[in-house]
Amino acid sequence: MIKIIENPNPVKEEIRICENCKCKFSYTKADVNNESWSNEIIGPGHYGYSKDFLICPNCGEQIIIEEVDSETIRRKQWEKELDENESIFPHLPIDSDIDEIINIEKKMNKEFLKTLLQIPSPSGDEKRGISEWEKEMISAGYQEPSYKDKMGNSGFSVGTGSTKILLSGHIDEICMAVGFITPEGYIVPKNMAGIDKKVLPGAEVIVCSSKKGDIIGTVQKNPIHIEYSEEKLKNKVLEFEDLRIDIGTESKEDTLELVNVGDLIVLGRSINLEHGENRFYGNSLDDKAGVFVVSEVMKNLMNSEKEDWKTKYTIIGLACIGEESGLLGATRAARQINPDISIDLDVTHACNTKQFEINKYGEVYLGKGPVVEFGQDKSRRLNSILTNIAEKEGIEYQRQVSRIGGTNTKSFYLDGGDTETTLISLPLTSMHTQVETMDYRDIEGTIKLLTNTILSCQL
Repeated sequence: MIKIIENPNPVKEEIRICENCKCKFSYTKADVNNESWSNEIIGPGHYGYSKDFLICPNCGEQIIIEEVDSETIRRKQWEKELDENESIFPHLPIDSDIDEIINIEKKMNKEFLKTLLQIPSPSGDEKRGISEWEKEMISAGYQEPSYKDKMGNSGFSVGTGSTKILLSGHIDEICMAVGFITPEGYIVPKNMAGIDKKVLPGAEVIVCSSKKGDIIGTVQKNPIHIEYSEEKLKNKVLEFEDLRIDIGTESKEDTLELVNVGDLIVLGRSINLEHGENRFYGNSLDDKAGVFVVSEVMKNLMNSEKEDWKTKYTIIGLACIGEESGLLGATRAARQINPDISIDLDVTHACNTKQFEINKYGEVYLGKGPVVEFGQDKSRRLNSILTNIAEKEGIEYQRQVSRIGGTNTKSFYLDGGDTETTLISLPLTSMHTQVETMDYRDIEGTIKLLTNTILSCQL
């Protein structure tokens, strides 16, 4: 809300010349107006402005006396905090450079995360997700992608150094395809990439039609009254060929006017970015959250005023396609980019619900920080640097053992020419469902860890 406030404390007259009509007039501070706008209190995420201005009595033009933007306001507040030997960011040392605080602590662009989750990018047809990724990076100050291949992988780079460091997440999501259409017009789906058939009956889906765009469908389910009265249906998990998707048509011919066999199908959108104090949920956080982290780190690096890392490293932020279909995008990118170092971002199982064996899958929790993965395709040298940086900067983190395979790290390890690889995982519950759940503290911790590690020039 904009507010205009007249200054109640007049002082002696001063002279001003209007730049528009060139008239000269006198004024006192009682004539000075203030216009200000702000979204919240001073601190991380504050944005707004404040300006003092006059109105020319001759032409009515607004004459600005002083204008202050939100970054200047933040800087003054933070300088005051640091002068008083107190940091409003306890994870950063008292003598931290203010420019680095500003760059690292900028508010995350949750709107970009929301857009990524809303837009279908099924494995094998990720072009809409890639388009949004490119828009976000270009709006942050990057030029056109420095790397792009025919499969759809898209990367942006910053720095001019000889050591190529790849930060990546996969932008594709689990999906099915239109496999068959019944005479009654129902779609029979075929699993293409990671869909859990147990979460489908009674669910909403999106058919990404090559004819009509996105079409909402519903997966039909036998009512409980019938399922539990017939022994053969009781507790039965339907196979994909037994599922029926209704898109509102009544015949095969009607359905074929809207979709083609082979069109991809994704889970319905279920997004809540403010789930309690720290959590959020949605479809395809595996691994659009990883892509989001990469985008935020690349913005921090673009805005950093430190120079030494820029001549030592070339950092490539990559949105990968095809992970859910068999690590397809990473295999292509690993061969063509051939980075010296690859740090892959993906998700891992958080055990908060205690619904699986912790001693089998590891003890990882939402809200306890990024997970540094250990295994044969994860460099212990890189992991040692990451964990040392985390401990030095007071960034909470977790450790987990994971086998080779299952993420793009495997492809960067096997298909890069001589690439040193590791994996950082984001804790997540309800993986491969409509309500994958995460914690912002883990996202923030991962962004800080990667940003600080690169700025440290220790890789």
